[in-house]
Amino acid sequence: MSQGKLSTDAFKSNLTDQVRQICTERGLNPDTSANRGLAFQFWVADLFCRREGIEASLEDSVFMANDCGIDIILEDENQKRLHLIQAKFMRYSVSIEEEEVSHLCTRHSLFLDRTWVRKHVKNEGQYEKLSAYDDLITTTLPRICPTHRIAMSLI
Repeated sequence: MSQGKLSTDAFKSNLTDQVRQICTERGLNPDTSANRGLAFQFWVADLFCRREGIEASLEDSVFMANDCGIDIILEDENQKRLHLIQAKFMRYSVSIEEEEVSHLCTRHSLFLDRTWVRKHVKNEGQYEKLSAYDDLITTTLPRICPTHRIAMSLI
């Protein structure tokens, strides 16, 4: 059975409703862009976990402040992968700056440098995951594949 196609407008409306619902469930004011952005991060993390079959605590995987350009970190123990995700909840009419995308590509080399991580990663939960990044790459998870994904809404 094939599923019907969802128009762009229907997707935008559906996503907006889901983001507002997440705000309500988490006690966030949906009228602020920061809260809508955080709700969108939870939406992306949940979607990614369901799609990839990853079991993770969203509260421990989503970062809002002092995130060093990484909003979501998901560890896939079965596939031996660490997913680093940057999510932006944007209006459709807003253009995406190249720097918004390209800075994500530089993170791999920065996260290999423990001194840089110690100095720049201020979020304790994120530091816990990134402080051993170089070990994960070289020893612990030999098949690790940092997946840099950008999830953009069309709102």
